[in-house]
Amino acid sequence: MKLTTRLLAALLTVASVPAAATADHGYTILGTKKAAPFDVYNDGQNTYIEAYKGLKIAGARLDNDSFVVAGVPISILAEFAGQRIAIVRNDVPTEFP
Repeated sequence: MKLTTRLLAALLTVASVPAAATADHGYTILGTKKAAPFDVYNDGQNTYIEAYKGLKIAGARLDNDSFVVAGVPISILAEFAGQRIAIVRNDVPTEFP
């Protein structure tokens, strides 16, 4: 009986844990000659940009060590080391018919 109760409890615990969202790291940084030293990804709901010295993103909120941009926009305008940059999703077509 104890084993059955433990097994049932374990199965209920596993069933109640939501599946982890796959992070999409498909971004390109435009407007800087230096390689961007920060990570950018989205979880399908919000976009997360690693907070880095010299990086400023208007409209983003700072959460621990990341800027959080609501949603998954096609591009995010920012400033890095005094230069205007664009953080652009890679899955967006660059040419239109």
